[in-house]
Amino acid sequence: MELIKRHKEEHVPMKFQFKPQRLSTCRIIEKSLGILFAFNPISPVIRVIEVQTKVKNHLRSPAPGVFSFALSLCHLVILSLLMSVPAFAEPVVLIGRDLPAFIGVPVGNLRIVNARGVAIPFQIDEKTAGGDYIANGGVESNADSAHPGLQSQDEIVFLNEDADSSASRAGGFAPGELKRAAPITLTGGSGTKTVYLLNDSTVPLSPVRYVSYDEKTEYVKTPWYYAQFGRNRFHFIRAGIGEGLGDRYFDLTNRLRIEIVLKTLWGILPIRYNEDNIVCTVKRYKVGPVRLIRRGDFYLRLGLFGLKGSRAVVYQTCYPQAVEVPIHVHLPVRLGSLFREAYIEMSPVVNTNARGFAFAIPSLGTSFACSSPGRIDTFIRTIPDQGFMVSNGLIGFAWVTRFGVSEDHLQGSGYLFHRPSKQGLAECGLRYVVRDLPKGDYAVANWVLFPRPCIAPPSGAILDLIKPATVDVSGKKAVDLFMAPFAGWPPPGRI
Repeated sequence: MELIKRHKEEHVPMKFQFKPQRLSTCRIIEKSLGILFAFNPISPVIRVIEVQTKVKNHLRSPAPGVFSFALSLCHLVILSLLMSVPAFAEPVVLIGRDLPAFIGVPVGNLRIVNARGVAIPFQIDEKTAGGDYIANGGVESNADSAHPGLQSQDEIVFLNEDADSSASRAGGFAPGELKRAAPITLTGGSGTKTVYLLNDSTVPLSPVRYVSYDEKTEYVKTPWYYAQFGRNRFHFIRAGIGEGLGDRYFDLTNRLRIEIVLKTLWGILPIRYNEDNIVCTVKRYKVGPVRLIRRGDFYLRLGLFGLKGSRAVVYQTCYPQAVEVPIHVHLPVRLGSLFREAYIEMSPVVNTNARGFAFAIPSLGTSFACSSPGRIDTFIRTIPDQGFMVSNGLIGFAWVTRFGVSEDHLQGSGYLFHRPSKQGLAECGLRYVVRDLPKGDYAVANWVLFPRPCIAPPSGAILDLIKPATVDVSGKKAVDLFMAPFAGWPPPGRI
């Protein structure tokens, strides 16, 4: 690892920095009780923007010593509550071939229910034989390709947190109905849970929807985040984090800055592109209770007589607490025959109101305050495949990008941090440098996660926030495709 810094600043250990804020004793009690009574089993409901749990700062208040101790104890209880709940609402993605008894059954007849026989939020995303999702929205809908019944390539999606503990009694079923159901057992960090797949259209569907989408504004919203995407672009132009209290969101980032640089063999005149040159036309989409899928054609607008670079297919998938953007790129010629090297920078621009947030690289034990005074322009040279976080310790996001190529072709890559930014408070992100890449097909996996509380796992590996469950369907092992891009890329039938 190599650290390159053009402007000197103290290198902060892995502790998020907070701007002190004095609160009256009554206000502290109000906020503390507000957190405790707002708790719910799926996610802690927190007014994180107003409450930043600064115990040391509270102890400086004029309250008597005993009361100060009680307040600090209260906040320790709050923090322990936050740590005791799942930080991530884990999607489970199964494939039709894991449920052979239901192949051919009309998709509209299927339900996933808990042990009480009550339907939980789920969706079935049909796919063509070639692996393309069947979507009924967009300018090029392929809904006419839908098949009459469940096929082996179709995907079944629900949330682990909506499943019941396996200790729950399956008492909500009619006599004999349980024998016809397929039990889906999930084993993981939160214990063993079970749901049931039924062929019974009389069971009312769950009214709960975690994901909503507006096609005209290209705006997606879940209880954990919102994002608005640019027209005919794959990147967001603004995004925010759910505060956990109703429909309130904190506007954390105002755009995604992208820069692509192609260096010629002689290095005399680098060719530069930004996010405005990256065009992604959304051809079709499908939104369900658990995820949104947008299918787009992606290419680089070269600006020379309307020339277009190599095309790529993008499937952008928005889950309640995660956004997945796998990109499949075709390189028609060896990169080294045209360019000495190329690199792409992706850095979300942090809003000016995001004081108290920090850019953190958990795997390196490093963080930088987004709002400290002074200028800093930092590049940490290392393969940035472990990801980074932007967080105030309670809310924020984590970002992981991985290229499906050997590290030998990625030397010179790293993390970058600019403060201040022309468009906001700071720019936090990564740069991937590619050298002498042979022609062929390549895959890039991008994940943005919204854990709550947004803190790094003890290992420092961001992907440890996600612990996919071991899945059994009717006693047989099944594969959860949710994290398939990191288990082996590309996953079967995805590209």
